Amino acid sequence: MSSTSNRAGKYIIWLQTIDSYVEEGSGKPSLFDTERAAKRCAKELWPKAAWDIKKFTYIKVAERRQEKEERAYQLDITSKVTAGGFQYKFKPPTASKPFCIFLFQNSRESKAPDHSSRTLAAAQKWARTAAKKFISKEYPDREVRILDCSDPNMPSWSDTIGLPQDLICKAKGKARPIIVKDIEGLQQPSPILNDNKLWVCPVTGKTYKTLSKYMFTNIIKAATDNPELYPPIEDWKAFTFGKGWICPYTGKVFKRIGKHLDNHLVKQRKLLKGKLTL
Repeated sequence: MSSTSNRAGKYIIWLQTIDSYVEEGSGKPSLFDTERAAKRCAKELWPKAAWDIKKFTYIKVAERRQEKEERAYQLDITSKVTAGGFQYKFKPPTASKPFCIFLFQNSRESKAPDHSSRTLAAAQKWARTAAKKFISKEYPDREVRILDCSDPNMPSWSDTIGLPQDLICKAKGKARPIIVKDIEGLQQPSPILNDNKLWVCPVTGKTYKTLSKYMFTNIIKAATDNPELYPPIEDWKAFTFGKGWICPYTGKVFKRIGKHLDNHLVKQRKLLKGKLTL
């Protein structure tokens, strides 16, 4: 690898897997005088990895693209939820209407609110009316849910309208199934930071000074043993209390939402799935 003070015509190796340039440890990109030299180095060091040879100026182009992608990602995660969970920084479309109503086709559908109301009573009225048309003979497993965002730091599901499992099978024999109120939505078992700055385990109620791996092991075991009390483990989301985002499986803290956190969550879900199937 070679570099000079004049970077105008230099080349870099861009690794696609990490969407970044190759560096030697100084935090600066490794520069090559010619495109040929860069290719030769890339073939020697990363013969099976996906890489491109770019000019040095591509770094700024990539940074602008990555910033744009990050803004789009942040907008997406703060404006959409699924029936199985929600982002802890979810923002209602309008601050004055904190009660958001969602018409879910299925539990994994990610979507923005269909309607927002100023009060819970108004939201419940709108949801009941919508449910009569939305949950029909053809779609008995749909749900109408209300997300209470009156506390912007901790939104919570307040109402779920749908058919209990024992009526879903019977619904197909009716012109329009009777809409009944289902049990309250299942909550992800996440530790809570109390007034004394101690972490409270949602399963045992014990407090910890730090995010103990032991605590998360107990939480996962409780969710595995009692699937009727908690949402599916593979659907759990990272949560936050103002200082970084916390992995719900290990307690590891990340400075921000992004690819590193997403990759970590995917890896942990695969590891858990392997343990649960043994």
